[in-house]
Amino acid sequence: MTAKLKKGGADFKGIKLLLCENPLPPIDETNEAARVELARSNYYTEPYSKPLRRPITSQLGVPERLIHINAGSELILRQILDRLGDQVHLLAPTYALFPEIARSWTAELAEQLQSLGARMFPTQTYFFLANFAPHDAGEIAVRLQQHDILIKPLGDPRLGPGYMRVTTAVPEDNARALAALRQVL
Repeated sequence: MTAKLKKGGADFKGIKLLLCENPLPPIDETNEAARVELARSNYYTEPYSKPLRRPITSQLGVPERLIHINAGSELILRQILDRLGDQVHLLAPTYALFPEIARSWTAELAEQLQSLGARMFPTQTYFFLANFAPHDAGEIAVRLQQHDILIKPLGDPRLGPGYMRVTTAVPEDNARALAALRQVL
């Protein structure tokens, strides 16, 4: 799987349950703001945001080593897991509609996955950690791709082969993904 495919599915036309993005379409104001900023849009955040941590340290008087900033949800989870072991802390959502998504669509998807035997971990956002053991998450992902569904197995030996990060989609796509998952399991 290429890096482009891992991050967002590249040209994949099916349901993507591995994205870091909000499943809702952008509001008109967002589209306009993006158009205005297009010339400067080819930058991605510096992975550990050292330039941002410095002024926060000065402003708050907190040691820089205690400030963690990152834009990638999976990278954040991996870095926190590396630092804190089994204690995973999920960050509060920042987009105004995330609480609605987290409470309804995500809760419904997690409940349905749990009914299929997966173990869910608490979340306050639109993605969550799921353990499909005794099934192998990598094998599940390969079989779901045959149903036009992309999902992200974590492949972290510390967690085990059943773990994957699941991102909610719109309810119709969640239902399609669940139907395919029932066939795969």
